[in-house]
Amino acid sequence: MSPQLEMPDWWGHSEAYGWLRLVELKLGNRGEAKSHWEKVLKIDPENSWVKFELMPMLEKE
Repeated sequence: MSPQLEMPDWWGHSEAYGWLRLVELKLGNRGEAKSHWEKVLKIDPENSWVKFELMPMLEKE
């Protein structure tokens, strides 16, 4: 039996909020999209996906 990897409690949360943000933008819910973006940066302030790809999308909308 192989040992299981121990993942931090927050692992994957920032990506999930990033995807939720994209869904909210598609639905036209800018407020919700911004809320998810803020959660991502609170969890992972150095998240380059949000900072360099998703954040500019919200600014364009």
